[in-house]
Amino acid sequence: MRVMMRALRSILALGLTLLWMTGCNPWKPTPVDPTMWQNKQMRIGVAMTAPSPAASLKLGSQGLLDMAINEAMASDLDKHLATLRPVQVALVAAQFEERLRQIGFPTVHIDQPIDAAKLPERAETEPGFYDRSVEEIAARQGVDAILLISVSRWGTMRSYYGFIPTSDPTASFFVTGQLIRRDGRLLWDDRVTKVGAIEGEWDQAPDFPNITRALDAAQKDALASLNSDFFESAPPQLQAVSPPRSPSLLSPPPGPLPAAPPPDTSACEAARSYAERAAKATDEVRIQLQKSADRKAAQCRALGKEP
Repeated sequence: MRVMMRALRSILALGLTLLWMTGCNPWKPTPVDPTMWQNKQMRIGVAMTAPSPAASLKLGSQGLLDMAINEAMASDLDKHLATLRPVQVALVAAQFEERLRQIGFPTVHIDQPIDAAKLPERAETEPGFYDRSVEEIAARQGVDAILLISVSRWGTMRSYYGFIPTSDPTASFFVTGQLIRRDGRLLWDDRVTKVGAIEGEWDQAPDFPNITRALDAAQKDALASLNSDFFESAPPQLQAVSPPRSPSLLSPPPGPLPAAPPPDTSACEAARSYAERAAKATDEVRIQLQKSADRKAAQCRALGKEP
């Protein structure tokens, strides 16, 4: 009976999670049209929005006093979540850019995160179009379309009845990927939600290592799915590879998006490009880029050359 009640609480928590993640507005995904891969004259800017901070969401029937009690009880967790950063997003965005350039698309990496809320609203909203205007930023960057990766909601979720918890916390990560043409047409619109149980004891203040690991896993799974979804219709020889191993969520923010190496470069040129990017990146991102530089340098030396 106890196992059944725990399973029912988990199902309820998952349902509330998906409702919170997707919202109440109807939405249909827009997959990449396979013919897009032939349109290699399209210049694509790759950008991110500034991610929302991780938060502990408290669901269920709660009065004002209940909410105050629940907030106070979760204050240690909230302090820890505020220190986390979804650092793998920058690495995956750089991989999107690199793959596009390998396929043959000219790309531009957009350093500064885009604040979608400050973009001009479209005069009329219609299905298949982004609800904001990207024309000004596309013109400024000299691109025909913008590939935008957004992390809008992530953290832990727990259901309550009053001030009594009715479930254990779960880790959740919600990311959106969109390819927005200069006129606002959505060439790709995908949302990925990953929800994961927290293995073992979760209440481990002040560092909450098991919660951190569960959020790290949810982040990796969501971004890997987003990457796979985008390149799914690409010709077999152009399929995207798996995302690189990510640093910990405890790492500092990655800073500006590193540029991808130019298309069809030799191993020596790629090694130099990765090394240059590593020199400009923050610590955890630099480690990943330097590993790539070392691999390419080894390939270069195998050809009897020096990078």
